Amino acid sequence: MLRFLLALSFILASTAHAAIIYVPQDVRTIQGGIDRARNGDLVKVAAGTYRERIDFKGKAIRLLGSGTEETVLDASSVQSFANGGVVTFETGESAASILDGFTLLGGRAHYEGGGVYCLGSSPTIRNCTITHCSVGRNLSGGGGISCFDAAPTITKCRIIDNSSSDVGGGIYCDEGSNPSLAKCVIAYNDARNAGGGIFSTKSSTELTNSIIKGNSTELYGGGIYCHFKSSLALTNCTISDNSAYRGGGLIMGYASTARVTNCTITENSAQSFDGVQVDSGSDGVLYGSIVWGNDGEDLGGDGEAAVAFSNIGGGHVGQGNISANPKFGFYRGFEFVLLPGSPCIDASSGEIRDGISWPYWYPNTQRSDMGAYGGPGAAGWLP
Repeated sequence: MLRFLLALSFILASTAHAAIIYVPQDVRTIQGGIDRARNGDLVKVAAGTYRERIDFKGKAIRLLGSGTEETVLDASSVQSFANGGVVTFETGESAASILDGFTLLGGRAHYEGGGVYCLGSSPTIRNCTITHCSVGRNLSGGGGISCFDAAPTITKCRIIDNSSSDVGGGIYCDEGSNPSLAKCVIAYNDARNAGGGIFSTKSSTELTNSIIKGNSTELYGGGIYCHFKSSLALTNCTISDNSAYRGGGLIMGYASTARVTNCTITENSAQSFDGVQVDSGSDGVLYGSIVWGNDGEDLGGDGEAAVAFSNIGGGHVGQGNISANPKFGFYRGFEFVLLPGSPCIDASSGEIRDGISWPYWYPNTQRSDMGAYGGPGAAGWLP
């Protein structure tokens, strides 16, 4: 009982000391609000456009905007920096350092992180749009987000129309980073050399219920390039309309590990290996997925992926695999949903159930479907 009372008193004391700082009512700039805040405080930003760049400076605070349509952090008129164009987390920030409800616009960095720069930090980023940010010199990465030895949690964000002069137009991960993304859209980003949407090297990247669409690069991995000594876990994601010289959708690079579970990879283009390229020495696994309708070879490369309960254009050896038109359609704004009569319905493992209940008119049992809307993770897409 004594321990409970002591814990309760600590919580009440912490809550009592927490403050709400209003921008621009209490302090004119967002950075001014951060500078005034103490750990546990809320910095609440009114609707408007704020022409500045900010640094969390290691503070465990919540920076709350009024929504992406209303609150814009515009760094287009701010001079370029070596690293970090709009928002910087480089002082050991934890998950308690929260960026929520902003559009980050027009950030420019010479080397890393045109939109967001994470170094040795693990912030929370949610309900944000990161757009028209860039890194402009060779050997640079992450027009949208750069991670170095960082593990940000990124939820319900749109990373769109960003660019890199080298790799990782949307997101760049290096040096043991471990970002986790859920319900995000990574679209229409561009990198000159590799990883139009995402480039990961010596890092572990996890994406669930996310869309990687319309990204491009002149060379390798239009959607995603899982590079040397990296691991990638994709669950219930769609990868579509990306383009590259090789590996339009996804490259599983040498000495890397990629697990693709209940994903749909379609309508990507390249001069070779348009859907998925598997390099020699990689450990690639596709399970319950659809790789179909890419402009050329759907699955190829010097390496070999373990494939099961998947629909692969051109066919592939493995338990439960098929090769048939998946019959894609639209449903409630979602692309590549399986139409009634699709051979991918109820065609994944009989030991796994779908995470959603379809309408009564939809011919589907509880057995897992192939593709992004099948399996237990489908609950993250549809109600």
